[in-house]
Amino acid sequence: MMKSSYGMSSCYYSSGIQANSNMAKTALRNCPEDPVTGLCCSLASIEVDGARNETCLNNGLCLNEYTSNHTLHREFYTSLCTEKDWTTGNCLDICKDQRDGNGTARVTPCYGETGTTWCCGDKDDCCYNGGVQQVTLSTEFRVKLPPSTLSLSSSSSSIYGSGSWQTDSSSPGIIYRETSTGLSPGQAAGIGVGVGVFILVLAACVVLLMRRARARKEARNLEGRGSASGVISEPAVVCEASEDKALMELPSDRGRVELPFRREAAELSSENRYSPPMFHGAAPVHPHTAL
Repeated sequence: MMKSSYGMSSCYYSSGIQANSNMAKTALRNCPEDPVTGLCCSLASIEVDGARNETCLNNGLCLNEYTSNHTLHREFYTSLCTEKDWTTGNCLDICKDQRDGNGTARVTPCYGETGTTWCCGDKDDCCYNGGVQQVTLSTEFRVKLPPSTLSLSSSSSSIYGSGSWQTDSSSPGIIYRETSTGLSPGQAAGIGVGVGVFILVLAACVVLLMRRARARKEARNLEGRGSASGVISEPAVVCEASEDKALMELPSDRGRVELPFRREAAELSSENRYSPPMFHGAAPVHPHTAL
């Protein structure tokens, strides 16, 4: 919601000097409604030459609209505060190095006027390069929190994402860039998938090594049994007939050859028989036989 009316509170520079001590000579007025009643914008300008009064935005910025060459321009500024001491946490203390003599600084949105990321200055270079000129504003300016609930570093899972965010105690409406090393959901998912794949590969390697070790152990056991018995077993060779070769068989009608059971005893003929000489009387004495 935008606010165009104004209050009558004094506005101060960050140095503590009052900027609108003479209300007639300045257009600075405090924003009239929450949550930005402690901030000032140029709300009482005389609208000449296409200039218009600024509008208070809920995020703490001032919107300046003007027409030039029949074109409507919209510019955003951070302005002054109704607090003399800006360290109280009720002021939007950003872009300190960019503020001009009027105490204001131009800011440029990175992703549209309703976005939360802004660059100090009139360019959006820091949207892509980052750096100290980039600030993140909440959609609603937040005043200082009670001491019991104020924390310089807190975890957040809101629209700004998850992780640890640094909050400036002097400007609680500002949420600066993320300073933690927390992982985004996409990075966490990628790491989870990578770890899962690594575990599967590791498990497969362990199973393979166990199988190889078991095979080696069985081979050693077989060798030990063979050497103990003195018999070295050789792998059996299995020969198989190919499909295109016919098996050769002996003919079934071939008679068997048997050896004779016994041989008949051979007898000499009577004609060839030897008959010892028959002697009558005294046997003759062989001449070579000694008497």
